[in-house]
Amino acid sequence: MKLGKVEELAHTLMRAYCPSGWQFGFDHAKRRAGRTNFAAHAITVSAPLAAVASEAQVRDVILHEIAHVRVGHAHHHDAVWKEEARRLGATPRATLTDGPSLPAPYVGTCPRGHRMERFRRPPGPVSCAVCASSFRPEYVITWTRREQL
Repeated sequence: MKLGKVEELAHTLMRAYCPSGWQFGFDHAKRRAGRTNFAAHAITVSAPLAAVASEAQVRDVILHEIAHVRVGHAHHHDAVWKEEARRLGATPRATLTDGPSLPAPYVGTCPRGHRMERFRRPPGPVSCAVCASSFRPEYVITWTRREQL
C-alpha cells in the first residue's frame, strides 16, 4: 500500500475513533506492524511492512492500535482490549499472523545446517540453540548478508 494512502486512512480512522490530541506517524520496525506510544500520544505503523501490506491488513493494524488508545495502557491484549478491538472491527489478536513479513538481512547457518535470520548481526560468536542449550564452540553460527546469498 502506498504510504500516503496509509496516512490518509490512519487520519480518517483516528478522527472517527480516537480522542483528540493523538498523532500518527511511521516507524522503521521490521517485526511489529504498529505501536501505541501513550507517553507521546502517538500511533505509529511500520513503513516497511505497510508498504507491502494490503489495505485490509493496514486498516486492521490501525484499528488494533486505536483499541489500545481507547482502553488505556493497563489493558495490553486482555479481554477488555479484545472486546474494544472487535467493536472497532479489528482482529482481536496481539500479533499480525497473516500479514506480510520482511526477510532479515543476516542469515546464520550452524555446522549441522540449521538456519536462522536476524535483522542485526550478533556482535560476537553465537552457537546454535537447536544443537546445544548453552554456548558450544563446535556449533558456532556463520553469518552471511542476504545480498551475498
